Amino acid sequence: MRSFAGMFGALLGVTLGAVVLLLGVFNAGISAPPVAYAGSAAASCGNGVIDPGEQCDPPGSSCTGAFSGQTCQTDCTCSGGSAVSAVLHHFQCYEVRPPQRFDDRTVSLDDQFRSFDATLRKVFSVCAPADKNGEDSSAVGAILHLTNYGIKATSKGPKVFNQKVTNQFGTLNLDVVKPARLLVPSTKSLSGPPASAAGGTLNHFSCYKVKRTKGSAKFAKQTATIQTQFETVAVNITKPLRLCAPVSKNGEPVNTSPPGTNDHLLCYRIKASTGFPTTNVFVNNQFGQQAYPLSQRREFCVPSTKNQGGSPSGAFLDD
Repeated sequence: MRSFAGMFGALLGVTLGAVVLLLGVFNAGISAPPVAYAGSAAASCGNGVIDPGEQCDPPGSSCTGAFSGQTCQTDCTCSGGSAVSAVLHHFQCYEVRPPQRFDDRTVSLDDQFRSFDATLRKVFSVCAPADKNGEDSSAVGAILHLTNYGIKATSKGPKVFNQKVTNQFGTLNLDVVKPARLLVPSTKSLSGPPASAAGGTLNHFSCYKVKRTKGSAKFAKQTATIQTQFETVAVNITKPLRLCAPVSKNGEPVNTSPPGTNDHLLCYRIKASTGFPTTNVFVNNQFGQQAYPLSQRREFCVPSTKNQGGSPSGAFLDD
């Protein structure tokens, strides 16, 4: 009887061991379930950066973009008040003088015009969200800026002729010549390096030098009053310089939701009757923490559509 019990116990032990082994193999082949939003919010909510899955950050702040008019809750979602449509803000670019040398690094870029590798060489400006003529008061408090890096493409691509670009200043026919800049979403501070890099859904932009298509109408110079986090100033908008297209950098996805996210930026040369005092800023983005002196304004970027009818939709979450 004792021999039978011993055999039964041994057999039971082997069987249970096999079951445990099979369960381990079975579970190893199954991906972990996606983390619930509340769990991801608990890890990042309150860090001051709108991470994926969040609508705002930090709690208690005023929501912006698509949730403008609402309040940031303890779980980094927006509620209360009335949400309004998000817009791709205008951007006033402040020059880094002289342009600062940046550690050379190569990135892969893929936009609507071409796919190419490019080396980042210098930082030319930091672009702040701007309220033009009182049309977009939410821009002044927007979190995300754009840092403007000069790039050199490793291969020469073809020109793209006669692109119809439309924005609030009208319609122009432009030839897209060559890539010259990369605009990178960035957080900004005046008091010290921001602790976190940019979150949210603002795209990167690859910017191409443009020329007026032969035989097409010239740009009619215009004036505008621009308000940013730095100032309110009247400027003369003189001519288009660069067309900036949403770009995938190093295989990162381009945001395409909500509709209008693929709006471009057309950047113009500007002049103002007053100067801009040198202001030191700190930025943080995918390339790390940086500090730059800003000393003048020379470029203003306007949301635009390309080869479409009508006006740009302006639907573009940036915060």
